[in-house]
Amino acid sequence: MTPISKLSIRAALPMLFVFLAAAGATAVETPAEGDRKPLFTPEEVRAYVPKGPSQRYRYFCSDYNQVYDGPAAHFLTKADPVEYAEFLAKLRADAALILAVPTEGYCVYPSEIGPVYPSCVNRDFLGLTIRELRKRDIAAFAYVTLGWNTRYAREHPEFDDGGTLCFCSPYMDLIIAYSQEILRKYPVDGLRWDILWQSGRCRCDGCKKLYRDMFAEELPKDWNAAGWKRRERFKEEKVAQAVRRLHDACKAVKPSVEIWHNQLNIDNDVPLSAMTYVDMAYIEWADPWGLLFHNSATPKNGFIVGKLENLGFRTMRLCLALGGHGYTYIKARHETALPPVSEEEADQWRRQRGWTDGLARGNARSRAETIDRLAPFYEMVSKAQPYYEDGRPVYHGVGVVFCDATRYKYPNFSRARYTSLLKTLGNAYLKQSLALEYLSSYMLPERDLSRYRVLVLPETSGLKPKELDALRAYMRAGGKLLVVGDALRHDEQGEPMPDFALADEMGIRFSEIAVDFNAGGRLSGRNENAAEIRVADGSPVRPSFAISIKQAVTAKPTAGTTLIEMRRGGKSCPLLHVNALGKGQAYYLASSDSLGLLQETIDALAGARPVTVAPADKQVILTRQEKRNRWILHFMDAGNCTVEINRDFAAPAKIAGQYPAQRWTAKLEKTDAGTRITVGGDAGNRLLVLQ
Repeated sequence: MTPISKLSIRAALPMLFVFLAAAGATAVETPAEGDRKPLFTPEEVRAYVPKGPSQRYRYFCSDYNQVYDGPAAHFLTKADPVEYAEFLAKLRADAALILAVPTEGYCVYPSEIGPVYPSCVNRDFLGLTIRELRKRDIAAFAYVTLGWNTRYAREHPEFDDGGTLCFCSPYMDLIIAYSQEILRKYPVDGLRWDILWQSGRCRCDGCKKLYRDMFAEELPKDWNAAGWKRRERFKEEKVAQAVRRLHDACKAVKPSVEIWHNQLNIDNDVPLSAMTYVDMAYIEWADPWGLLFHNSATPKNGFIVGKLENLGFRTMRLCLALGGHGYTYIKARHETALPPVSEEEADQWRRQRGWTDGLARGNARSRAETIDRLAPFYEMVSKAQPYYEDGRPVYHGVGVVFCDATRYKYPNFSRARYTSLLKTLGNAYLKQSLALEYLSSYMLPERDLSRYRVLVLPETSGLKPKELDALRAYMRAGGKLLVVGDALRHDEQGEPMPDFALADEMGIRFSEIAVDFNAGGRLSGRNENAAEIRVADGSPVRPSFAISIKQAVTAKPTAGTTLIEMRRGGKSCPLLHVNALGKGQAYYLASSDSLGLLQETIDALAGARPVTVAPADKQVILTRQEKRNRWILHFMDAGNCTVEINRDFAAPAKIAGQYPAQRWTAKLEKTDAGTRITVGGDAGNRLLVLQ
């Protein structure tokens, strides 16, 4: 075949694709590569040292995932890798998530594994874009769709798992092959997958085998025969198995490339045990509390928070101060792989597709608007990045014990009620400039618990025997344990137990859960139609506010002292009880309904706080950069304020720098309790370096 005839056939491919799509064809054959040379040699790819997501703080994704603008033959026909990279540079981004295998199911590079968009058969969009990004010191992360794949789902309806493709089916082999192919052919800095859901609807051979392996029975045709708990555990294992397989396959090719998943976080009902098989944690809709939780309860190389441009500078900075890495995505035109250029073009595009409500509108911005909203923040981060790197909050001295098995006691294994309490408590302290530390229960036997002034179990259950033994040892050595509500009352499978797992140590016996307790009162008197609240003399907790409780656990004391009791209808039961164990104590708070009472109890047991800020409505985050032997004070608000730092948590002796350099002042002085920092001026985005 002559070179002219080769070019003629290649030029005709887009029209052939349109014809096949119109005729209902479900696959596109990838022509032979001929004499086209790969952009990167195997030696270059192997030798490349990735600049992974843990090293970058300003990610951006141009989201061309689904074809909204016409036939797939139009896909990337006007995409220019130079223009793409230049747009990222204008955003001040330092990393790009490139959709290598979008959800439509075609590759944007000349794959040897699966179908390729016609425009990318003889033009390697992925490789050319990586090359242009590299010239601008922008890291390249590759994206491979996981749960959604329109082409594959159309061709293989038998592997439909209720809206996503089955992870036990041969489809998973394809995703693994794509992921390994990208790692072998391209010097990528990271790899990410999307849509980590399963419903348990599929009945493929892989599902049948997994079910037999798990339960030594045949997979039922109807889940009603097996029960919802079997279904949920099966779904959970399908997800965990997929995450493990992807991890092992990718690390076998190039261990240094960092990997992560969407949906693998506290906000989704997926097994958090699978966090073992990723390098980074990620929440798409940025949540400072979620970030705080994962950085301590499931510690990885870092935490990615998404959709930053929707949050505002203050929340963006709070996420970074707590250890986050910033990420966002904006919908792109599929011909160009970029958002519309102007606001006028973007407005017309949005109206054509009905993207007019807040969420859809916020995901479909113009390039001009995206630059306007994001570039100033990324510019600031690029200058202040040395103050964020490897930083960890200076925690309160309180360890909140988390156990993912707690969710097994709730319908459909949803952790929503449990998470709601954890988040409410964490956000209340965060508002007061205090960061709570979360410990996953598996950490208890392997961690030195002596540094915690108090360990709190807020409705937490499902602990293993060795984890309970670690709590006993902690108390005997002088630690304080606070058990809250219905905690320690369910086993590892979520089944109720007749008594608390630490009933002897707590000095109480479980009676029942009063669902409509309707207790409320003040120390000064009794509210009509409510239970009376009585506080014993010498109690460290003497709340001065109304206590309102709708649900409480009623229990009978067997040892120790009841510090606060509830009396109703002539009957009394402990609201707050304490029992000594060795050098320490076990405290029991019978309800988690009153956030104020829970906080005051924690504060009474924990003692001094790391920081106290005045005025109280100013938020300041104190972090520690251990490798640089310094602390950073992040001021979330403008204006004057004073920060008292307790010497038991940090002992800075001098101010070693400030950002920004102008328009504000800072003074350090030593006090009897530690260090006082006084700041003034109207500069925003402030932080102070202390040594």
